[in-house]
Amino acid sequence: MQINLALVTDVCACGYGAGQSELLNMIGKEAPDVILLCGDVFDDRTSSDNAVQLIRGISDKYACYYVSGNHDTQDEYKIIAESYGVKVLEGTSDILEIHGDKIRIAGIDDPDVERYANAGRITTHSLPYTEQIKQLSTTIDSGVFTILLSHRPERIEELLPLKPNLILSGHAHGGQIRIPLILRNGLWSPNQGFFPRYTNGVYSFGETELIVSRGLSQESDAVPRIFNRPEIVVIILK
Repeated sequence: MQINLALVTDVCACGYGAGQSELLNMIGKEAPDVILLCGDVFDDRTSSDNAVQLIRGISDKYACYYVSGNHDTQDEYKIIAESYGVKVLEGTSDILEIHGDKIRIAGIDDPDVERYANAGRITTHSLPYTEQIKQLSTTIDSGVFTILLSHRPERIEELLPLKPNLILSGHAHGGQIRIPLILRNGLWSPNQGFFPRYTNGVYSFGETELIVSRGLSQESDAVPRIFNRPEIVVIILK
């Protein structure tokens, strides 16, 4: 049997058709077993309406999991997601049985949740970022295929000791400006700067693989995408 996963990240509350119809139709055509929302579904700079329409449109059809990004650090976004039955992960994990196979889905907050809380910009009930990693180290079982959701790919070295099979991220915007056949990772990405290392596709670290989505945001980006189409990543586990 196989398990189909849809990785949806960096929506940043952008719109895709009336009621998010274009995005919902695209997801529906892939018939995912699980949808993984890997941060920045909401955006602290704009209305949450588009993000809520997306969550409302998927939550009653699919198993959905969510971790925070650097633009949806506030607890209010988690509360909205949970109100629609989305499972919020913050140093926690869940085991799913799909088509007779078990997988573990784990997740951590974006580190900006802790940073903003310490600066008094937000109030949160989440554990600090490092404590969430420690908590996961006691719950991840190597006997179950484990997927770890973490918004930022550049923090990969902190996550490899957890030994998940698969780490899923976004945040890097595909390198924003891509030059085909010349720059595999694009020109620039948040927190990695120019000539970033991890922006899209698959990266291998021994028995752990990292998949980074280019994400979906477009009109909210300060710098336009060039040769860098928004994407939903579909992952098939066999």
